[in-house]
Amino acid sequence: MPIESSVDRLRRRIVVRVVGEFTFADIRSAIDAALGHPDFEPGFDLFSDHTGVRRPISTEEAKQMASYLEGFADQLAGMRWAALAATPESYGKLRMVEMLLRNMPIEVQVFATRKEADAWLASPKG
Repeated sequence: MPIESSVDRLRRRIVVRVVGEFTFADIRSAIDAALGHPDFEPGFDLFSDHTGVRRPISTEEAKQMASYLEGFADQLAGMRWAALAATPESYGKLRMVEMLLRNMPIEVQVFATRKEADAWLASPKG
């Protein structure tokens, strides 16, 4: 499976790892699995690791994902999403996702290191 997700109830966080090739159907399935997980609660944060992808998310996939996430605005309200990118191309595409979600009730930031992403998620919400 190209997108693996789990829910860390203790840290109140969804953890997603994207590897290899993926499609929008994979993205949609991962969103559904995470939000439908019995341990998930509104207000959880999200950490997504994109360091294992073969190619960054496409513009069309990013638009589809943003549109799909709009249907979960109530469940996602207050979420912070830290995305970890390994390449400049992936970083740029994830920044595009950040822009596409700017009207959603979530805060998205893209990071080049796991340490920075973890520190941001561990900091108090403002």
